[in-house]
Amino acid sequence: MGIDTTAFIYFIEAHPTYLPPLRPLFPAADLEAVTVVASAVMLLEVPGRAESRRNPAACPMLRSGS
Repeated sequence: MGIDTTAFIYFIEAHPTYLPPLRPLFPAADLEAVTVVASAVMLLEVPGRAESRRNPAACPMLRSGS
């Protein structure tokens, strides 16, 4: 499943409208129940956005210190 950067940002920011439909996607990806594909640009946009929003706990890359 291709995922746009905005889906990650909505998840990290806990967007009130878009979080509920996204909530099951990320645990399913962790369990490899679905395969998620995103662009390389997303890898640059999302961690910086999470950090700038002061919500690093929502982003595993920041939580692990990577």
